Amino acid sequence: STPDDEEKQPPPIQCSFHQEDRAPGSFIKSPDCTSDGNQDEILQRIFNTIGIQNYRCVEAGFSSSSNPEGLVLPDFARNETNEVLKEAGLNTHALIAKGWTPTFFDDKFENTDINLHKKLLTPDNIAEAFKEVGLPTDVDYVSIDVDSVDVWLMQGLLGNGYKPRVISAKYNANFPLDMPMACEREWAPFKSRSRVYGASASALNLVAAMHGYQVVEVMFSSRKTDMFFVRKDILQKKCIDSSIASFEYLTEGLVGRPFQDFCYKEDAERLVDFPLAMMGLEKQAKEKALKQIKELNGIFQEEHSFPFCILG
Repeated sequence: STPDDEEKQPPPIQCSFHQEDRAPGSFIKSPDCTSDGNQDEILQRIFNTIGIQNYRCVEAGFSSSSNPEGLVLPDFARNETNEVLKEAGLNTHALIAKGWTPTFFDDKFENTDINLHKKLLTPDNIAEAFKEVGLPTDVDYVSIDVDSVDVWLMQGLLGNGYKPRVISAKYNANFPLDMPMACEREWAPFKSRSRVYGASASALNLVAAMHGYQVVEVMFSSRKTDMFFVRKDILQKKCIDSSIASFEYLTEGLVGRPFQDFCYKEDAERLVDFPLAMMGLEKQAKEKALKQIKELNGIFQEEHSFPFCILG
């Protein structure tokens, strides 16, 4: 931008991205929401404030067990929600209905009519996969929800030239803020209702902060736990800094609480301490993760009368 453009920028405003009622049960979606939780409303608040640049959105993980063969883009705008789309509960559904151009990646399905590409994304190939399908480096919105290597995908994308304006990722609500835990770097399929999936809120926030992002909302529902990040350079132009809630405030009462139903020893063995794993210290990362799981077992047993994970 030129100096004249910068002079024309309106002054920063009070930005209210987060829901005021922070109780876990308060994140209730309105009847016309097409996302799993109230992600539709969160994204609307964000883009109403920061504006839209290229109307491009991405979902890593289609989130449906049903084959989307036969779906076409006009299906997203129909009043009667398609059963496959209803099951998927996509974060991007409402955006696509408004005319955004989507790109989907999934390890099981492909449908060129909706730009769904069959590809197992890894930390090493995600940026190249985005480039191959023509996604701009400053794509407006990226959603990451694969219940496995989510934080590693975020690191692989942001560390290799892509800077989405807004990015969201599913966080593991079981881990308190002082436990930056994650699944190991190698992808593994999610076991339905398992407490071992993705990464903790603190691990995701660590990667986001490293690459110039700030968390603006953390949501919790019975089906979905998502964090939303916006690039700091955009926030600095649009928002009064003090009006954006802190990470600690946004996560209070939403993390370190039981989410999903079970964890067994073989599941726990996939967990690592994320900072140590990022440094390549795999053995130490797994040892620390096991120690923290045992600590979490004690906390869960005391507060909820059952352990986080059965290790015997």
